[in-house]
Amino acid sequence: MANSLTGLDYDDSHILHAPSLRFAVGDVPTGPDPSGDARRLIAAANSAIQRRGSADHGGPDLEELEISLVYTSPRNKYRANPGYAMEHGHAEDVTPEHLAAWLRFAARRVTGRVTVAVPPAAPDMAAFDEEKAKMKAEATLVMFGPNAVLPDKATVYEPEPEKTKPRLVAELPASARAVVMRLALGNASLTVPHAGAGAFHALADLRLSHARIEPGTPSEANLGRLLSASCCPRLRRARLEHVLGLAALRIESAAATLEELSLDRLPDMTSLELLDAPGLRTLRVVSCGRMLLREASAAIHAPKLEHLACGAMCHPDRLEFTGLDTVRRLKNIHLWSHLHERRRNAWALWLLSHCTAMDSLSLRIAPPMALCAMAAEDTMSLVPPLPNVTSLEINVHASCGEFSHRLASSVARFVARCSGLRRLSVAFSASDREPCSDPGCFCRVGEDEEAAMEMSLEGLKEVRIAGFCPQLDHHVGLVRLLVASAPALEKMTPGV
Repeated sequence: MANSLTGLDYDDSHILHAPSLRFAVGDVPTGPDPSGDARRLIAAANSAIQRRGSADHGGPDLEELEISLVYTSPRNKYRANPGYAMEHGHAEDVTPEHLAAWLRFAARRVTGRVTVAVPPAAPDMAAFDEEKAKMKAEATLVMFGPNAVLPDKATVYEPEPEKTKPRLVAELPASARAVVMRLALGNASLTVPHAGAGAFHALADLRLSHARIEPGTPSEANLGRLLSASCCPRLRRARLEHVLGLAALRIESAAATLEELSLDRLPDMTSLELLDAPGLRTLRVVSCGRMLLREASAAIHAPKLEHLACGAMCHPDRLEFTGLDTVRRLKNIHLWSHLHERRRNAWALWLLSHCTAMDSLSLRIAPPMALCAMAAEDTMSLVPPLPNVTSLEINVHASCGEFSHRLASSVARFVARCSGLRRLSVAFSASDREPCSDPGCFCRVGEDEEAAMEMSLEGLKEVRIAGFCPQLDHHVGLVRLLVASAPALEKMTPGV
């Protein structure tokens, strides 16, 4: 259940002596003045912070501070959208002075958990437009490979002059006592100060989102240093999300306690160096599209890595990766079903061949773009045997151009590589496109072999197929093939 608005009714005693202060707008309001309470909450939060931090009348340190001015939404949708997916009429009431005061207080007076989340106002939406353009560029790179000619606005984004300067500015609060920091900064221009040894001594959990780091400034290097063992010796989880301008992230030596690192929608990043992460168990690199460019590079040393989610990465020729032999769960892998140029599937195929201990796999299979379909070969013939995979999830996106293509045979050939499979989930995405009926289309490549295909899936117990359409013969053929190949099958669930 969504939280209601909190923080307007605190009395003097609570403001000065309570162990925690929470100011949260809750879910999206209705009524003639939907932003009125939020505007009053901004003033209330600012007044409370000033009084609690007063040298003359301030109270004891806080264990928890929350100033959350972003409306709640199902599954925290704002985290997946640079524009926060909804309008915040109170956004322009948050001033740079407010943000600076709140972060400064958090650094000095909070001993436990810090949450500061502010929405972007209209002038800050230039960052939203920029990220959208870069996401389009990423889609172009994924579709056409590193030789793609990017649209001008995706290659060099030029916003309107009056929108070039972010309305908000912020400095990352350096606190040796805060244990958890959750900062969503409304696309503010962020300064990361040079942190000395132990500057974030107690920090165990950091989420930094919706900010901009000016390219080429010391903040870029300082962010990597902040995430190192010398500054954050107790760090266990770090997440960077929707951070513009960050071209290079270099962490020379992570804390032995660091178990999870998530990099989500860093559209400018072309260099990732995680040179020593002795305790890292989970690594997530998602929607960092410029890592597909020819000049992109990565060096990762994580000898205890178990979970890897990474849909796009530089070519293996420019990659150093230690730790893949311990990976047990692989997610967000993307395979083009048919291609005439193997380079475009190089990262996925390289991963599949090097994660030899993997027992759980989630991937996406999609058709090539129309321009790539000529003289295409079936990618699945290049997939190595995956005998240790016991749980497989395949999301099939069959639409391309005017048609929805026949990819069930590609699914079958991939499944055939997983001889130890126990659980299989296949999801065909819904499509309003016409089913492909062209006998010469790339999606017909290999169908003759499929008719005579034999698979050995002795251990397969459970199959779930979402988006199943009984009117499509290739869907029906896949179900029949799976049933015939799995003598121990206990449950088959085809659903629309």
